[in-house]
Amino acid sequence: MPFYKCFGCMKSFMSETRATQCKFCEKLLNEDVNRQSAPPRLVRSNSAPQLGAMTPQQQVVHFEVSQKQVAFKLECPRVVCRSNDVACLGADPIFASGANLYVCNACTVNFVWNPLLPFEKGFASQDVTYRMTPLNVFAFRGLNLPGPLDCLNVFKKGFPVRRLGYADDSPWNIQYRTSAAKGVTLDEEEFPMAGDIFPESAHCFATRIPGATIFPNDATVTRTYVFVCFLREGFDTRRQQRREVALIQKYYPFLSAASLRKVAWPLEAYEVAVEELDSSLILASIRCDKVWASGNWKDGGTYRLYLPSLMFNPSTPLAMHGPITAMLKRHRAGTIPSTPL
Repeated sequence: MPFYKCFGCMKSFMSETRATQCKFCEKLLNEDVNRQSAPPRLVRSNSAPQLGAMTPQQQVVHFEVSQKQVAFKLECPRVVCRSNDVACLGADPIFASGANLYVCNACTVNFVWNPLLPFEKGFASQDVTYRMTPLNVFAFRGLNLPGPLDCLNVFKKGFPVRRLGYADDSPWNIQYRTSAAKGVTLDEEEFPMAGDIFPESAHCFATRIPGATIFPNDATVTRTYVFVCFLREGFDTRRQQRREVALIQKYYPFLSAASLRKVAWPLEAYEVAVEELDSSLILASIRCDKVWASGNWKDGGTYRLYLPSLMFNPSTPLAMHGPITAMLKRHRAGTIPSTPL
């Protein structure tokens, strides 16, 4: 089990998975110094040394997941550009937001960016595996399966740990993607948004039935099977997303109401994530028929649960059958939340 020592709070901790952030003070760990079996103590060279975290030049501008590597860079916020060829024009003279005004030399767009945002304590790191918290909630997951008999395979196997697919077949750590540190173009066409779990790294669940009906994100899929599960612990994705929405509002108060709705788009799913889930915690499944509002899943729609299709896992206690059935009856029909991206 890897040993880590944080030079921010000077505490040591063990982690079964690779940690990139101190589990006590949440500062980023230094790759070269902290991640040694017995890392040396830093020397106090002045009266107020900055211990532990990376230097500002090494710190995050934003996190980007690519082959499990973290990239630190300032870039143009436009999706069609994303150039790193940017220049600072000085303090923001338009909104007086305390941010800086930048220009992208590639597409000539002007944008506002606050370099202090990534240093906020509530900002998420890439690897959040060690940030599991007790949940003890019913959670729901919608899967696109060929038929009801395939639910039996899920009851039997559960949701196993995701694998990298490389030669060593090592497991993923739970990866959280975020764009909360991106800049804001002056016309607000591009701006940061709350992040989400990298889907190949974890199993995502909704703690509300309507949230589970959003998935999979494909308007051609009109029939899925929603699994009712019980999660003892996991990563509270929605809580992290709410933190990021608050940070974006704090640093970019001039964003319009319409923009803020888009900033907070993932919150409607009420998501949590787990590395794996034992089959005994998968309680039941039910067919879900969906009518999408348009050919774009982001526009939402309506759903209806087909109650005669309700199947219980053989390991589910009989005492749970009644409460689960009553819960599904209360939510047998409803609205698929729209996603205003």
